[in-house]
Amino acid sequence: MKRISIIVHSAKLHRQLRAVGLGLCLALFLLLGALGTASASAQAAFTVSGVAVWPNHDNKDWSLGFEFSVSSPVTVYALGYNYFGVPLNNSHQVGIYDSNQNLLTSATVTNASTVFDGYLYTSVSQTVLTPGNYFIVGTTLGPNDGWIYEATSIVGAPGVTYVESWYSPGTGGMLSFPTIDAGVGLQYMEVNFLVSPLGTTPEPGTLVLLGTGVLGALGAFRRRLMS
Repeated sequence: MKRISIIVHSAKLHRQLRAVGLGLCLALFLLLGALGTASASAQAAFTVSGVAVWPNHDNKDWSLGFEFSVSSPVTVYALGYNYFGVPLNNSHQVGIYDSNQNLLTSATVTNASTVFDGYLYTSVSQTVLTPGNYFIVGTTLGPNDGWIYEATSIVGAPGVTYVESWYSPGTGGMLSFPTIDAGVGLQYMEVNFLVSPLGTTPEPGTLVLLGTGVLGALGAFRRRLMS
């Protein structure tokens, strides 16, 4: 009888440990998943490489950017300005115009904006761009932060294609539709936009609850072993 009792007790303990172990694994999985939601789900409209930067030592006040075409609908989630890994000297307005010079969406990019892939981004109300041509521009304001004026590679997200660069001089740092073609060999890629949103950071309360669950599972596991 004693042998049978030990066997039954061992089987029961095995089931209990298995249940606790499964609960612990689930809690850890949920916690890691919550932490992982802050990872980049965002996608920039354009990926740029091989850039050359104009330092703007002559303090030009321009609106500059580029024309791009959309072949299938895309949604704009945020507008960005390249910051070269150092704090901006000034905030910058960024906007997207349609080919009829209508401003569709705009935002001010500051050092408090969100960093993603070399740009500072400010979120905007979701704006859908239907097939057609558009212009994205940003303001410069001296003494300025410099801007990209050449790029050896410009790769657009699906449905988005770079066309050519444009600018308007003497805007006093105010956003305006670009009216002058920058010409061959110049790519004003200082501005960009996101076609999918930035990942969300889990709420602190959620992390606390999940962390508490993990600790509770560990406590239950310890009590089972000691009982």
